[in-house]
Amino acid sequence: MLDLAVAHLDAVADGPAILIGNSMGGLIAMMEAARQPAKVARLVLVGPVQPRPPATLIDPMVALTFAAYALPGVGETLMRWRAARLGPEGTVRQTLALCCADPARLPPDVVAAHVAMARERQAMPWAQAAFLEAARSIMALLARRRQTHTMIAEIEAPTLIVQGTEDRLVPLAASRATAALRRDWSLAVFEGVGHVPQLEAPERFVETVVGWLEGQGRDARSGRIEA
Repeated sequence: MLDLAVAHLDAVADGPAILIGNSMGGLIAMMEAARQPAKVARLVLVGPVQPRPPATLIDPMVALTFAAYALPGVGETLMRWRAARLGPEGTVRQTLALCCADPARLPPDVVAAHVAMARERQAMPWAQAAFLEAARSIMALLARRRQTHTMIAEIEAPTLIVQGTEDRLVPLAASRATAALRRDWSLAVFEGVGHVPQLEAPERFVETVVGWLEGQGRDARSGRIEA
């Protein structure tokens, strides 16, 4: 996926780009910035996959789900069972319940778009295997904590982290630890928001990102904007 992102950036960008990535997308954006610093102008990381501090508690449902994904055969069986039992609508409801502090905040058209995408993905014979491969690759990467921290330390682009306080997948403690590692980065904390601030609080998200890009994001010494 990193190679795909690199190739896409080479194809569409005439100069250094601003990369915005949520969850695994944030991890891929960091990897791209570390690999090709001249091609990344700024980073906006939204609940990015990153190492957790050692004492951080893991949400039980998240721990159980990813443990199942990690086990050969078990992950595949879980994916097939969920697709057959829940269907696209149920799968989206379950996913949003895990990712959002309050899924009811999402507009109906946003939920409908996710259902349409889930229905399309369900028709792709390779989609479940690709999802599991991605999940397992994340766990393997995070197990190499020192290498991941080294990669983060090598990033030159000014960076903003947007983090929800109610994120069950990426705890606030992880983003605060990364911000402590990179004191030149900025951290914006959204109270009462989960793993997808761009969906749960879109107006505030846009205001925060645009404000940072027009102000602190122009300076490599970004500074602190935690709120």
